[in-house]
Amino acid sequence: MKKFYSIAAAVLCLCAAISCEDEREIITLQDPTTFVLNTPAFANAEYDLDNSKVVVLTCSQPDFGFTAPTLYTVQISLDNDFTTEGKYETFSLASTTARIELPADEFAAYVTSLSGKGEEVFPITETVYLRAIAKVKNTETQIASNVITLNKVRTSFALPPVEFLPNLYVVGANIGAAWSTWKPVAAVYGVPGEYYTMVYNGGGNDNGLKWGEAENDWRGYDNLVSIQDNAGAGISKKEDDGNIIFGQAGWYVLHFEGSISGQTISYTLKVEPAHAYVIGNVADGSWTDSDPAWEMTLSGDKFISPAFVGGGEVRAYIKVPGLDWWRTEFTLYKGSLFFRDVDIPNNWNENKGADYSVNGAAGQKLYVDFNNNTGEVK
Repeated sequence: MKKFYSIAAAVLCLCAAISCEDEREIITLQDPTTFVLNTPAFANAEYDLDNSKVVVLTCSQPDFGFTAPTLYTVQISLDNDFTTEGKYETFSLASTTARIELPADEFAAYVTSLSGKGEEVFPITETVYLRAIAKVKNTETQIASNVITLNKVRTSFALPPVEFLPNLYVVGANIGAAWSTWKPVAAVYGVPGEYYTMVYNGGGNDNGLKWGEAENDWRGYDNLVSIQDNAGAGISKKEDDGNIIFGQAGWYVLHFEGSISGQTISYTLKVEPAHAYVIGNVADGSWTDSDPAWEMTLSGDKFISPAFVGGGEVRAYIKVPGLDWWRTEFTLYKGSLFFRDVDIPNNWNENKGADYSVNGAAGQKLYVDFNNNTGEVK
C-alpha cells in the first residue's frame, strides 16, 4: 500500500507540474492595439489653472493579456504633435491607477513654455492636446492612447524667473585633457552675469575651444551675441564645427557677459591679454591694482609671482579690464584655485575659513598652473 500511494503521489505531482507549465504558457504579455484616454465631460469648458490644484483624467486599462502592474504618464502638446522634440512635454507624475491627477502648476508651466509667448501677453487661453502612455512595470511594453482636446485652458505666466548660473564652462584642445576637461569659468564676485577665466590656446584650426552653461553643453562661436578681441588674438569661427579659433597662440583671459531677456540668457565674450598679480602684505604692503612690480610672469606652463617682500596671507587675482582686482581674486584651497565668492573685508582666514587662507614668507613665490587650476607657495 505504501508503494501504491507513493506512485499515486508522484503522478499527482507530475500532473500539477504539467498544469503549472501550461498555465505559464497561457499567461502571456500581449501588445494591445488600442488604449482609450477618456475625454472629460467638461472638455469644452474653461480650465482655469490659476485656481485649480489638479486636472483629473481617466483611462481604460490596456489589455496586456492579464491585469498587469501599469504606470500611466501623460503628454501635452499645443500643436497636436507628439513626435517632434520641443513640441510636447511629459508630466513628471507616473500614476499607478487609471485615474490620473495632473498638478495644475506643472500643467501651467508646460502650457507657458510650449506657447513660446512672452510674459507680457499673459494670461492666455490655449487649446491643449493630451495623450496617455501606459507602460507595464519593469518591461519595455507600452502603448500610447488616443489624443483628447481641452479647448480652453487658461493660465497666467507660470515659469520661474531665469537666473544667472554659478559658473560657465570651457573645453578645448589645450584645456586639461583635450576636449574632455570642462574647465569652470568663475563668476565675477558681486557682478551678476559676468564670468572669467584664463586659458592657453595653441592657435590655428586644430586648437579651438567651445563653451557652455554646463558640462557637455557644446556651444561655439555662433552661440555668442558678439566677440570682442581686445588681445589681438585673431578670433574666428571654424566653419565645419563652430569652434572659436585663435589665430595667435598664447594665454588669454576670457570675460563672458550675460544679459537676460524674458526666459533667455544671451552672452558676449571679451578676449583680453593674460595678466595676474599678487597684492597686499606679501607685495611689500602694496594694495595698488595692477601694480607692474607685482605682476606674475609666465615660465613654462606656470605663472610665477615676484619673490614676496613681506610675510602674511597671500592675495592674488586675474586682471579683467574694467573690474576691480578683488572681484576676480583667487586663493588656494587644498592645492586648487578657489575663486572669490564672499565679501572679504578683512582676509580669507576670517571671512571664508582657515582652509582657504595661504600664508607666504619673505622670499617665497606663488606658482599657478591656470590650465589645470592648481597652485602652490614655495
